[in-house]
Amino acid sequence: MFKMFKLMIIAAYLISGAVSDIRNKSVPVIWILCGGIVTLLLVVFSVMSGRDPGGAMCTSLFGAAVAMPFFAVSVVRPRHLGRADGAVIMMIGLLTGAKITALTLFVALIISSACGCVLLIRNRGKAWRQQGMAFLPCLAAGFIGAQLL
Repeated sequence: MFKMFKLMIIAAYLISGAVSDIRNKSVPVIWILCGGIVTLLLVVFSVMSGRDPGGAMCTSLFGAAVAMPFFAVSVVRPRHLGRADGAVIMMIGLLTGAKITALTLFVALIISSACGCVLLIRNRGKAWRQQGMAFLPCLAAGFIGAQLL
């Protein structure tokens, strides 16, 4: 029951962030902070309420380990991978574990590659090579796709 609640919160959070990312090409800092606070509360609650607190903590740490390279890139080079993208990947890692995080990233990268190719073909490479593409919608679709796999 709690797992379904976590998944619904993540999906709602991702969809709202994706809409903002598409419309404004950026995500408000308060959105990132609220997501971080909710993530920490959900992790603490899942560790405290579970039958196996050590297993829940290990799952969170393994998920964070998968997300850490992406989070580091978003902090060091925010032009290449936005800070919101890195924070969301870390959120997914902490709440779902390594398997779902890896599947989410795999599906999101495939979707973003396909969208990038379509944009390049459609515009014949003019001016789109210098513009960024919203990655948060790809992460939202990747997360939903990872739940279905």
